[in-house]
Amino acid sequence: MNYQLMLGDCLEKMKEKPYRDQLAATQVHVYARIQIRLLRQKRGWTQAELAKRAGLHQVVISAIEVGDREL
Repeated sequence: MNYQLMLGDCLEKMKEKPYRDQLAATQVHVYARIQIRLLRQKRGWTQAELAKRAGLHQVVISAIEVGDREL
């Protein structure tokens, strides 16, 4: 499939509200995970330190950052 056909398919799908809503929700989750990791790193915190401050286990922070757990 060439690029123009793929772009056309995407534009057609964007006309559908459920598709747009799902796309927006996905983008929010991806952005939030990235922001959590970047802010944690900016503060110099380990996942374990963030987990302790948030009242969570380190594995939960890890799962959130890599996308294995919903926010």
